[in-house]
Amino acid sequence: MKFFDRFKKTNSEEPKEEVPVVDQPAAKKIIGVYGTRGKTVVTELMSHLLNNSGIGAGFLSSTGTLVNKEFGKSLFAEDVSRKELKELLEYSTSPFFIIELKDSGIDNELYSELQLDGVIVPNTITKESTQKLSHITDLLREGGVLLGNGIDISLRNWFFENRDKIKKPLYLGMVNENDYNIVNKSIDSGIEYVFRENNYLTPNPASYSVINKLLSSTMAEALSGVSNLTRYTQGFKTAKGRFEVISIKDRTIVIDNARSAEDLELVLKEITNLKPMGKKIITVLGLEGDYLDFTLPETAQKYSSLTILTPYAAKKFKNYDINSAVFTHNHSGKRFVAVERVGSQEEYFMLNKENLKQRIQKVVSNSDSPFVTFDADDYTSRLNAIDFAIQYAEAGDIILLAGKGDEDFISYNDVEYTWSEHEAVRLASKE
Repeated sequence: MKFFDRFKKTNSEEPKEEVPVVDQPAAKKIIGVYGTRGKTVVTELMSHLLNNSGIGAGFLSSTGTLVNKEFGKSLFAEDVSRKELKELLEYSTSPFFIIELKDSGIDNELYSELQLDGVIVPNTITKESTQKLSHITDLLREGGVLLGNGIDISLRNWFFENRDKIKKPLYLGMVNENDYNIVNKSIDSGIEYVFRENNYLTPNPASYSVINKLLSSTMAEALSGVSNLTRYTQGFKTAKGRFEVISIKDRTIVIDNARSAEDLELVLKEITNLKPMGKKIITVLGLEGDYLDFTLPETAQKYSSLTILTPYAAKKFKNYDINSAVFTHNHSGKRFVAVERVGSQEEYFMLNKENLKQRIQKVVSNSDSPFVTFDADDYTSRLNAIDFAIQYAEAGDIILLAGKGDEDFISYNDVEYTWSEHEAVRLASKE
């Protein structure tokens, strides 16, 4: 079912008079973005297209805020208070404001004083996200728009099973796979697609980048009354650390902040579909030391020719112990082999890299999963891990840098270092 030009209004009793929320300007439209993954991208994408079209919008996301055309990093979606959110909305003079809705904010009733004009749901990968959708409908004002990704089966099922159970009158819409057509797609040039008989280009090659752009433009059109807004999404690549693609020395590097097994699998599936035939995936996997998720390495080895372990934010445990625990807790059924353990930057400089590559290939030929671990308890562990990934990769291979792409610091034993994945890649390529 297509919902672009018409939305399905839910069954309801006679509409009641809207109760205005104190301090929410009547002319300002507030849009929430909720889901398991993609919230930050869609939040910033919505603001991008509304600003580029001349309509105007601010945002609050996991990377910071855009208020009155100025980007700031003093407030984030994860830790904003109810008072700060209220002041942010009052201070913003744009006719639209986009809020990345967090699970913690829903649980703590952070958004309870808002009445949202629209909510976009890019996906509900986890059961927890699906269960919270009823709370999302409570945040919408009567006559508000709930727009979701129809390709997501769990989300689609929820829409059709619950649309008649929603008591207030809302408009439900979905973006489906047959609403657009992909013409060309590659890891380097992105995706060319046709929507409403017009050709568009998104520089991001992930398949969900098209869905995100159509969700954003459809919602913008529904709430602004302005048509043909999809063209204003074309210059937007992605948010920081969300499937960022860079090319260097005939290798392709994807920077993504995937920190859960679900997120990592989604990213690796996309990379697998984009990878040229016969080429490798090398995953540099960040593990958060205080909250070890042992399904992450098992997910990585399902798709990767080589997994490089480089823990970060380690406080309770040493990196060596974190990496050792990965092999102890392996339940994948495929043997993990620690081909090399690098204890320090000095050891890495002395390491015979060509010999290590041969040893990795031997493990691969035995149908086992090769791992290289970097055990230093400082920033050099990740820096050297990225350097080796680039050295090991060959032309056409894809390197995934997972777990740290959206942050500007890295922490070991309560010592915080300035960090940038892009700078690490630059330094490695320079060497």
